[in-house]
Amino acid sequence: MYDIIVVGGGPAGLAAGYFLAKAGVAATVFEKRGQLGGIVRHVIPAFRVSTAAIENDIALVKALGVRFETGVEISSAKELFDQGFTHVIFANGAWKPGV
Repeated sequence: MYDIIVVGGGPAGLAAGYFLAKAGVAATVFEKRGQLGGIVRHVIPAFRVSTAAIENDIALVKALGVRFETGVEISSAKELFDQGFTHVIFANGAWKPGV
C-alpha cells in the first residue's frame, strides 16, 4: 500500500483525505499554515461556520487514520517525487480571487 500525499488542509484537502481513507488508502495531508481548515477557518467568520464545526470535521478525518503535518510548505510535485512519493493531490485552495 502506498501513501497518497494531499497538499492543502482546507476543505478540499480534508475531503480528499476523508474519501481516500474511506476507500482504504493511506493519506497524509500537508498544510503550510499552523492550523487545518483553510478558507473556512481563516476567512469565513466564526458566526457563519463555528470553530467547533471545523474541529469536528478534522477529528472525523483523523479518526479514519489520515495523518496531518502542519507548518509544511510544499512548492512543487517534484519536491515530493524526489522524496519517493508517487501519488500527490494538490488541494491548495482559493486564496486568490478568480478571473
